[in-house]
Amino acid sequence: GLAGLVAATRLAQAGASVRVLERGAHLGGRARSVTHAGVTVNLGPHALYRQGAAMPILQKLGVKPQGARPPNDGWLSNDGRLLALPGGLGSFLTTEALSHRGRLALIGALASPVRPRGDVGEWLRGLPEDAAALIRALIRVTSYAHPVDPLPAALMLGQLRVGLGGGVLYLDGGWQALVDGLRARAEACGAVFETGVEVTGLVPGGVLTPSGPQHADAVVLAVPPPSLRRLGLDVPRTNPVRAACLDLVLRRLPVPERRFVLGLDAPRYLSEHGGVAKLGGVVLHVMEYLAPDAPTAGIEAGLEAWLDTIQPGWREELVHRAYAPALIVQHSQPGERLNIPAPASRPCSPPPPERRGRLV
Repeated sequence: GLAGLVAATRLAQAGASVRVLERGAHLGGRARSVTHAGVTVNLGPHALYRQGAAMPILQKLGVKPQGARPPNDGWLSNDGRLLALPGGLGSFLTTEALSHRGRLALIGALASPVRPRGDVGEWLRGLPEDAAALIRALIRVTSYAHPVDPLPAALMLGQLRVGLGGGVLYLDGGWQALVDGLRARAEACGAVFETGVEVTGLVPGGVLTPSGPQHADAVVLAVPPPSLRRLGLDVPRTNPVRAACLDLVLRRLPVPERRFVLGLDAPRYLSEHGGVAKLGGVVLHVMEYLAPDAPTAGIEAGLEAWLDTIQPGWREELVHRAYAPALIVQHSQPGERLNIPAPASRPCSPPPPERRGRLV
C-alpha cells in the first residue's frame, strides 16, 4: 500500500539498500486502480486532501499528484428529498437544509477558536438538529467513520477544517498514479520490488518466506494488524473503519446536475469522479459508511434503490459494476491508538557480507 511505498521511497532516497516484498500480484493495496473499457476506477471513492499530511510528503519525495478539485455544490438527501448542500454563500443562505438558527449555530461550531472537549456527541449537544445533522454528515465524508458521536471532537473538527479549508483532489489516472509514481521514485534510487512473495515469519536477522529466510539489517512491516498477529506480534484488537462501496462505470450520467450527494438521514455518499479527474469516462461511486461489526446484508440493494431516486435510468447506462460489501478504509477508528510492542531482540548471526546493509 501507500504506507509501504512511502517508506521504501524515503529509505531508498536516504541511501539504504531496500527490497520490497509484496504478497499480492500488484502493488498499491487499497490505493490500486483498475481499468474497465478504458475507464480508470479506484477501489471505492478516493480523494486527496490538498492541505492534508500526505501532500507535502509526496511532494518531498518527488511525486506531484495531478488532478482537479470537485466543485463545492451538491445535494443533501433527507427523507426522500434532495436539498441544496451549503457549499457557497448563495446556497448557504438559501438551502432548506438549515434554519436561520441552524445557520448561525453551524458557523459558530465550525469557526470557534475554542477546541471542543470530549466526543462529537458532547460537542453537538445543544445545537439545532439541522446543524448537528449536517456536521455529522461532513464528519462522515471526511473520516469515513460511522457513527461519529463517539469520536474525539477536537480531532474531527481539525479534520473538517482541513477538508473545508483546502478541499480535495480527484486524481487524474486514479490513485494508481500515486502507486506508480512512488514505485518509479523508489526504483530510481535502487529499491527492488518483488510481488507474489509472502512473509510467513520473523527470524533472527530477517524474515521467512516460502523460499527460505531473507536476511536484512532491519525490517519494516507495512501490513494490517491481522497480518502482524499472524507473524506472532502481540497487536491489540481494534475497530476498523469500513464502508460498503458500489463502483460504477456509466456511458453517461442520466441527471448531470446530481454529481455529489450526502445522506442526512442515512450514512450514505454519492459522487461522480470522472467529470472532475481524467479517468476516461463516467465513474460513479455510491457508498454507505458502516458501523463497527454492523451486518452488511441488504445494503447493496439499499444503495441501488437510493441511486434509483438520484440518477433514474442509471441501469440502462451501465458499463461496469463492482461491489465491495465491507471495504476496510483504515484499521482503527479515528483517535484509536494502535500500540504495537517491538518484538523481543534475539541474538543472530550476521548475514553474509554481500547482504549487509539491506532493508526488507
